[in-house]
Amino acid sequence: MNFYGNNLKQIRVKSKLSRKQVANLADISEHSLRAWEIETRIPKETDIRMLADFFKVSVTEISDLTDINIKKQYQSKENEFWDKFVSNDNSMINELADSINYFNEKFSQLPKCIEDASSKVYHILSSVDVPVYVKDSQGKFLTANNSFHKLIGSDFSELVHGLTETDISQIPFLKAKKNYLEDIELISKEISYKDKIGPYFLDEGNFLKATKKIVRDIDNNVTGLVATFVDITKLKQQQLSLDLFHSSLMQNQHYGIMFKEILPEGKANYLAFNKKAEEILDWKLEDLKQNHINPRIKTIHPDDCNRIISESDKAKLNKKLKPQLWKYRIIKKNKEIRWIRESMSFYQAGDRKFYFIHFSDITEEVKSKEMQDLTQEFFNIELQHGLWCYNENEHKFIFFNKSHEDNYGYTIKEQMEMNFYKDIVYPDDVDWLYRIRIGYANELKELRKLNKIINYEKIDIFRIIHGKTKEIRWIKESLKWVVKNNVLYSMCISEDITIEKAKEEEIKQLYSCFEDLSIGVAIYNPATDRYLYVNQKVCDIFERSKENYATLTYNEFKNKAQVFDPELESLFKPTKFPVNKDLKPLGIIANGIHKYIKIKRNWTIYNNQKCIIEYIEDVTEQIKHEQEITALRSLAELSPDGMFFYNFTDQKYIFINKALEDIQGYSINDFNYKEFQWKDVVYKDDVEMYFNEFNKARFKNGSFKIRLRVHHKNGNVIKIEETTKWLTLKNITYVLGIVRETQAGNSKILQPA
Repeated sequence: MNFYGNNLKQIRVKSKLSRKQVANLADISEHSLRAWEIETRIPKETDIRMLADFFKVSVTEISDLTDINIKKQYQSKENEFWDKFVSNDNSMINELADSINYFNEKFSQLPKCIEDASSKVYHILSSVDVPVYVKDSQGKFLTANNSFHKLIGSDFSELVHGLTETDISQIPFLKAKKNYLEDIELISKEISYKDKIGPYFLDEGNFLKATKKIVRDIDNNVTGLVATFVDITKLKQQQLSLDLFHSSLMQNQHYGIMFKEILPEGKANYLAFNKKAEEILDWKLEDLKQNHINPRIKTIHPDDCNRIISESDKAKLNKKLKPQLWKYRIIKKNKEIRWIRESMSFYQAGDRKFYFIHFSDITEEVKSKEMQDLTQEFFNIELQHGLWCYNENEHKFIFFNKSHEDNYGYTIKEQMEMNFYKDIVYPDDVDWLYRIRIGYANELKELRKLNKIINYEKIDIFRIIHGKTKEIRWIKESLKWVVKNNVLYSMCISEDITIEKAKEEEIKQLYSCFEDLSIGVAIYNPATDRYLYVNQKVCDIFERSKENYATLTYNEFKNKAQVFDPELESLFKPTKFPVNKDLKPLGIIANGIHKYIKIKRNWTIYNNQKCIIEYIEDVTEQIKHEQEITALRSLAELSPDGMFFYNFTDQKYIFINKALEDIQGYSINDFNYKEFQWKDVVYKDDVEMYFNEFNKARFKNGSFKIRLRVHHKNGNVIKIEETTKWLTLKNITYVLGIVRETQAGNSKILQPA
């Protein structure tokens, strides 16, 4: 059956009736009428005909049902059809009877399906960790999960199906009766509610947050109620404590106070903001709650804003959350600039985190200090550098020292008559320097309007053409502006840094060369216990980033590397070592990784400081290779068989053991003698067989076993069995041989390559 809800809505609107009016007049629920109009639920046929009668329209206008009057006209034809059908087609009647029997059988299985569905409901409820119960339309329990049984203190094995709260002994009678009557009222009035707080089944002083929802069947009839509970006793107790704390904060008359809770995703809930804070900061609590952006960002002076926000963010990331203290400027709504001292402390209550912040206005204190500092700096500065002072209001110099004239090569009179950018500044630096200085001028416009002393400082480094020598010189200018008695003054300290820049270029070139080396290079200043330079190779060796190396001590930079050979530990320390010598390889643990390094150190002069230059080489692979050889040598000495280890790449015996010396009479010095030939040792009739197999194994990087005759050093011919294995370690080819004397038969290949 199709229902046309939109048509129903249009008919109601044309009738100039609201849903509530129709619901009252037609004795139906407003909720059901709304569901029918938006077609989320289809009314029963009786309801459709009732609506058609109510609005005095045909049922065909709001559904595909047939009008009763039309139906009567066709009733006789329908009866005639069925009479004819029954008399002429018994086979179809039989088929229809079979279908009815089939569906009867299926309906007989319905209780089993319902039972399966119930078991699934029980399973779902048991997995929910909050108390839940389900009731029927009479207010009796259908089921309750384990969490609900724990809440009321009953055993889960005690079935509650068919009972009410008053039947459960663990629930106090008055509380049981109150909850039962509330559920009956909700069911009868078809009302649900969410997050209602009360003690419910618990003693006074405890709090449960309850949600109760009416359950309906497919025909929109109320069939029962579902209730869930959350214990919020601890949260309520915390809230009461916070309320008391908030009340005491609001009474403070000496400091501005703000108290806020940090919510998930970095959001804040402002709990307290007293009158003194509003007065100092020119905010209100409503500003904090309504603005998506913290008013601090809008009110802090631009020169201080990024610094304060950055330091604040770092403080919040600090796990220990130590108290913080900041000093910054704010711009109030009347454009007045005030100095603020802010302190922030961290407070935690259970899982909730809070920040306690108090403010004080220190403008007068700062102004007094600034006046003292400015007077000292402006009039009593040491004149080791160039210095001039300029009255921006009257456009004239009021001070100009000899050092400044020497830096530029022009007298004050000459500079007054010249265009600074066109005649003095090096052409390649004119454009960018001019743009920067124009920016300064725009920023200073506001300073001209102020009657207070305000420092404004900038530093520029650029090139000039010296007036006397016509050389290109590097100049560093430290510019300061102050407003005093409504007069804007600018002061400049100039330094000729040409030599320093030349050294910087030399150092950059030197550093560039160091970066291309395959070994680590580091320059260390023992006086400050800081590195002045390290190349990337050093950082790789000690497993750390190259960033901020200059701020780290020797041990911090080297990741607190530990020397695991105590006898060599003194060689690793930067203050106790021989210079101009190669030190022994040191075994270290850098960032948990075992390595071997070789260090060579020398004294050097760097930036007029006596420093140490270190050349550091990672020899981990070399040392490990040597250790492997040493371990193999130790095993060979314990073997009863003769053993030799031969470096085929370097054509040199690494070792032969005592057993092999006893068998053949030759020592390692004999074997490594430059005129010694192995083919002279092998008996002449066995030479070709031996070396053919030797070369086959070489090209296959394999092994072979052979019985042959060899000459003892004393001249006797003896028989031996030799097993030879080719190895490649660290790109070096070795031959490992095991030899034993034998009395067996003729020479032959026992195991080919």
